Amino acid sequence: MGTRLILMAIISLCACTATSQLGSEVTAYSQWGVTRKPSTYSFERLTAQQARAERQQEVEDAARGALEVAGFTRAADDAEADVVVQVGARVRVTRTLSSSAATRHRAVVPGGPTYLSTLNPNYVVVDQREVALLIRDRESGDVLYGGRASNRGRSVSDPAILAAMFEATMQDFPSGSPSPRQVAVELKR
Repeated sequence: MGTRLILMAIISLCACTATSQLGSEVTAYSQWGVTRKPSTYSFERLTAQQARAERQQEVEDAARGALEVAGFTRAADDAEADVVVQVGARVRVTRTLSSSAATRHRAVVPGGPTYLSTLNPNYVVVDQREVALLIRDRESGDVLYGGRASNRGRSVSDPAILAAMFEATMQDFPSGSPSPRQVAVELKR
């Protein structure tokens, strides 16, 4: 009996640590020099992003891990950073009628026409997500690296999704590939 409980506990732990992956279509542009090393960075916000500071902070927090994995460190003083990073995210929610979910009703009125109507249709909500990341040299303003990732999925408000998408944009850093390619990244929750 004791061995059986231990096995069940191990199986439960394994199930809890199961990972899932998020696939994104990624393109990247790079002018990162061969000898240049990742260095200190600071975030730079566009005027529209400054107006929505709380939302922009969430996007920057989602991108931070991908930058650190690529070897960057946040500058203690933003004015002293070697590179500036601009990040953005867009989520467009679409509702589509599920073809198999509609319930059809036929109403017959004596002496009148027959009505066929769809009642209580079920909708599928799909997010079309996109993130973009741009790294520029602080002194010259030259674009050194830029990446974009996009995907579609069921509507979920989960910061781990944006973080995984930013990680996908930095997957091949410092190389870039302007041809779209599929990149799968583990979702960390």
